[in-house]
Amino acid sequence: MRLVPGSVEVVAEVRSGRCYVDGDVVVPANNDVIRMRRKLSFSGGGAVILVANQDGELLADPELILQGLATDDGLTSLAEEGARAVENAVDNLPRMARRDDVRMIEAARIALRRLIRERLGKRAVIEARIIRVD
Repeated sequence: MRLVPGSVEVVAEVRSGRCYVDGDVVVPANNDVIRMRRKLSFSGGGAVILVANQDGELLADPELILQGLATDDGLTSLAEEGARAVENAVDNLPRMARRDDVRMIEAARIALRRLIRERLGKRAVIEARIIRVD
């Protein structure tokens, strides 16, 4: 702003507020990427990979990737228990639901997230994917 007797004029705009430097990019603190990183740092995260046929039958045990989760006995038992929980959740879906990727993914994601919440008291960020095989 330029303030002179008799007039006020905007000469430039400047970004204000909290910002983060991410590599060579400056982003606002409320950016979705920054928000997700913050959540991951507090709650940890994981991924579930399912291999199923077109009818939704699992062709392999669910594969889990867990990161940023502290347990008393390491992540091995949590991963094994998580794989069983995911498998049970998928098996308990109605037959038609197992043919629907969205419903199958959501069942797997929620099963693992619920287990982590019960065991560790954390609301982990969980992603799930299905590989369909003919």
